[in-house]
Amino acid sequence: MIKGQNEWKNIQEIVRTTFRAVVDVLRSQGLAIRELERVVPTKAAKAEVNAGLSLKANVADVSRTLAEVASSIETKLNLEEVQSLIDEKVGKNEL
Repeated sequence: MIKGQNEWKNIQEIVRTTFRAVVDVLRSQGLAIRELERVVPTKAAKAEVNAGLSLKANVADVSRTLAEVASSIETKLNLEEVQSLIDEKVGKNEL
């Protein structure tokens, strides 16, 4: 019937064309559904995603770590201070 033979001879062309278009859409949707059914089991469940997200750092954790790094950097000596400390040390010749 889809090929347009036999029983369809007395049916208007627009009806046949519409029916063929509907059949084509149904076929493609069926293929898409089968593909989804094949792929869905490989996806992570919502509980797995939530468990993974709970292990990630939140904004407060990152902010606290950045504050610790910033305070650590502030307590470090800069190049001029290191140079002056080296200059104050006794050299081999002086010892």
